[in-house]
Amino acid sequence: MQNTSESKHNPVQLIIEKLKEELTKAQDTYIDSKELLSESTIISPDDGDTSSQLEQRALAEAAMKRASIKTRRITKALARAKDGTITECVDCEGEIPTKRILFTMSTRCIHCQEIVDAQQRHFA
Repeated sequence: MQNTSESKHNPVQLIIEKLKEELTKAQDTYIDSKELLSESTIISPDDGDTSSQLEQRALAEAAMKRASIKTRRITKALARAKDGTITECVDCEGEIPTKRILFTMSTRCIHCQEIVDAQQRHFA
């Protein structure tokens, strides 16, 4: 594994390290939520308790779904990093800034994303 100073000079390596950290967090969230969901059994005859338990289940299910989606996005981004295309826009093949990838896991440059967003607003 490269040391931190080498990672700072290699943007793709920095992206990979950050994505791996985020992947671990997403997987941990999924596991924690799944455990919480499996432990929660609605047995209370009290409507207030039942409502609270249903809300906790719904929150755990939502957290699992978000973590699952994030895990898929990160896995795809790691595959693009491995094949050397993570910094290329999927539409125009222009360069995507490292910070944009790190914060949004974007597959498009800003210009192409603005076009997609405008199309989505137009057809919504």
